[in-house]
Amino acid sequence: MSGSPQSRVPAGALVGFAIITLTLLLLQIVQSRLLAATLTYYYAFILISLAMLGLAAGSMTVRGFPRIAPQARTWERASMLSIAMGVAIAGGTLALVALLPMADRSPRAIAAVAWCTFPAYFCGGLIVAVVLTARRELFHRLYAVDLGASALGCILAVVLLDLLTPVQVLLRVAAVAPVIAGVLFARAAKRGRLVVGSVVLCVLVLALGVAISRDPTIAKPGHVAFQDRIEVLSEWNATSAVRVYTSRFFTWSLSPLYSGPVFETRDLIIDGMGGTPIVRFDGRPESLSAYGYLDADVTALPHHLVSDQARQLIIGPGGGIDILQSIRAGRKDVTAVEINPLVATVVNETLKDFSGAPYSLPGVHTVIDNGRTFIKRARERWDLLTLTWVDTGGSATALAYSENYLYTVEAFDEYLSHLTPDGMLAFLRAWNTGVQVDSLRGVAVAVEALRRRGVSNPADHILIAGAQSPNFPRMMCLVLVSREPFSRARVDEAERFLRERAFVPVALPGRVVEANALPSDMQEVGTLLHEIVTSTSPEQLYRESTYDIAPSTDDNPFYFVERAGVHRSAGAGVSQLSGYLVVLATLVTPFLLVPAVAIRRRGGSIARRDFVPISYFSLLGLSYMFVEVELFHLMGLLLGKPTLTLAVVLCTLLVFSGIGSLLSKQFTDVTGTVVTFGLLILELSLCATYGARFVDAVVHLEIGVRLLCSVLIVAPIAFCMGMPLPAGMRILGDRGDLVLWGWAANGAVSVFASVAAIYFAIHLGIGRTLALGCLGYAAAGLLLWARPIWPAVPSLADTHDSPASAGARLLEPGQT
Repeated sequence: MSGSPQSRVPAGALVGFAIITLTLLLLQIVQSRLLAATLTYYYAFILISLAMLGLAAGSMTVRGFPRIAPQARTWERASMLSIAMGVAIAGGTLALVALLPMADRSPRAIAAVAWCTFPAYFCGGLIVAVVLTARRELFHRLYAVDLGASALGCILAVVLLDLLTPVQVLLRVAAVAPVIAGVLFARAAKRGRLVVGSVVLCVLVLALGVAISRDPTIAKPGHVAFQDRIEVLSEWNATSAVRVYTSRFFTWSLSPLYSGPVFETRDLIIDGMGGTPIVRFDGRPESLSAYGYLDADVTALPHHLVSDQARQLIIGPGGGIDILQSIRAGRKDVTAVEINPLVATVVNETLKDFSGAPYSLPGVHTVIDNGRTFIKRARERWDLLTLTWVDTGGSATALAYSENYLYTVEAFDEYLSHLTPDGMLAFLRAWNTGVQVDSLRGVAVAVEALRRRGVSNPADHILIAGAQSPNFPRMMCLVLVSREPFSRARVDEAERFLRERAFVPVALPGRVVEANALPSDMQEVGTLLHEIVTSTSPEQLYRESTYDIAPSTDDNPFYFVERAGVHRSAGAGVSQLSGYLVVLATLVTPFLLVPAVAIRRRGGSIARRDFVPISYFSLLGLSYMFVEVELFHLMGLLLGKPTLTLAVVLCTLLVFSGIGSLLSKQFTDVTGTVVTFGLLILELSLCATYGARFVDAVVHLEIGVRLLCSVLIVAPIAFCMGMPLPAGMRILGDRGDLVLWGWAANGAVSVFASVAAIYFAIHLGIGRTLALGCLGYAAAGLLLWARPIWPAVPSLADTHDSPASAGARLLEPGQT
């Protein structure tokens, strides 16, 4: 870097700074993957907040307690903090692994996760603050290095997670990288003993990390819900953890009358959420004649209603049972779409001696893709489309904001449009155990999809059956949806099939099934299912029901979430969000507000008009997170793969927000303010209005083109979102105290906004959440435009050497 000797950053220190910022983002992604596979993927929300809090708290602490980082010892302090960060990552990872067997989803468990992971983020925030404070006149250059390294960290995390488990990445890479940065900072400080000590510690951390992570119980921790199961194998990739356990013979919806042979079975569990059985099979189609249980399962019903020459599409074949059932039924053309390549590898290759490699049976065409993205791209039609208790939750945990797009009204409409005229859709869901609304919401989605297709009487198109397997505790619900009204012959055949196997007909097109004729434990849900299918006022039914049965849509894809209503309380998912907020509040108080109070005591009290810029920075933190949620959802539909979506969206946000920030000095006048915010609001409005249509128009293209389209959507928005915060910092000029108060407000609001964005998306929908983000930016634009009411400042010029630059640090994308 050019400049005076005092303003230069030694090359080694610059590389060390890049390593720290790279590690911070890598750490967030890898820890999200670990917690998703061992606890639940909702914990990723709190990690986003912790990362923001750590970086904001580091900046506030350095400014509130300047003795932490004296200017003359910048690189020495950075070296020591880097070593502390590496130790915090290693120690926090081991503590987390040790606590997992005792963890649950209570507030105490959330707090334990926070205290195991937060120290590393706090150390990273201190390092960034120390460097930027010492070289604030070079902020624009350091900032560019920061953003580029962060984007690289995102890509590196995805690559490493396909090669190592999250624990191995944390102990072998993430814990070692800051210590390497410590060596580089020590060299820049010309502290020979510190260099030697850092090198020794680096080697020691690497050696211990490699040695400890060789232990499979540490490298591949089990899910908290399956601690008592005997594990056959555990494989990890960037998408999920796939574990296989010993099991007894079972099927989710077997006839209670079945008395034929049983077969050895294994349980394949994806991230502790999605499960699928694998049955022992020799790989020869003729051997399936002995597997009579496949025809004694309620999921065999659609095979009795379509010809054996019918073409079938299976979304989520998992352990391969659906494939075996189809081949046994005589199918010669079966397309199986599996989202997770690791599932297909484990079932078809790793365990092929047990499973018989079902994905490779004659007539089976295997596609590794997101089922929803595949159907949006497909030009074919099928006679039968099946989803047997398939969820994306357990397969999309790499992406914190991903929800279930397989069970939305738009998805069902697409399924029906890809059926032949007499084709049918079959899906299996739980009756009313676990998630109370499961089968109820699934039927509501099917009814709404039919209504959108112009069907006036959905009851003629929907057949519902209940099943209670003798070897599975949950009751199950099979739903068949036909494009055309069910013929009398099909209903007769369906009723015969169900009666012969002691399944329960719940709704038969053209037949009257009295609710009081159902088994007592089925009557409540059975009555509601009838009401959903026959209701002429569905909105009123959804609003007044004792269950949250409103159909999920692409705008509100939270299929498993139970929102509160007039006659119901909120479910566990919404309650957990409240628990996250409590934990975050306990962390914000000591790490943001205490340093802010110290700053205030040194710099005096805040005047009333000072709250105008503070409100401005708060609105920026809130709005960015609300917009980010929508971008993740929209790009998830376009790209299909959650990990790829995370990498593309986050990298694009980082890079283009940084470019916008670096160019923000051109937009500090009134005209620039109007142009910046006006363009941003226009872009967000267009995204909200036409984003889904654009995805539909390009989703059939090759993946490379879709990647380019994703960047073209996100980049202009990110570019404009990168300008407002640095512009506000420059306007404040030499009001360093006010800069830091604004920075604290921005950080605190961003911490809570990552959770609040999900809360609003659940209750209002993604589009309205995006609209709230847009309104937030509009309000911020008005505050910046009304510059005369801001506190008096020395100048509006670009002041890279002012204290403002020391605070203008991107804390994750939410702080641009």
